[in-house]
Amino acid sequence: MKPAVLIALNLGLIGLFIFVLRKPGLVSYYHGGRWWLTWLSIAVLTLMDALSSVFYAPAEAYRFIGPSTIFFVAFTSLFIQYLSTRMVEISEILEYHQIIGGGVYSGKSNAHEPLPAG
Repeated sequence: MKPAVLIALNLGLIGLFIFVLRKPGLVSYYHGGRWWLTWLSIAVLTLMDALSSVFYAPAEAYRFIGPSTIFFVAFTSLFIQYLSTRMVEISEILEYHQIIGGGVYSGKSNAHEPLPAG
């Protein structure tokens, strides 16, 4: 019973992905002589990075730090969350003053616009 349900669920997911990915302009589109990525394509990449970090970082930390890793990972998570909110605030201030540069602080200005692909 369990294998049949899992196979049906996987086939359903594959069908859903095929259906969604066949829609034009969902992941990228061509405009002005360039290929542009949509918010969905950026979100999928970001989600993949975040989910892989959840499993990879604690294992590597445990390997080098040991049992106290749980405190290290929790502290690091809170610290990075705090820093990322500060970076967004800095980018909003820079954008308000029309200062669009490179690096970390210009991330907010690109977050809501399509990005050129390749």
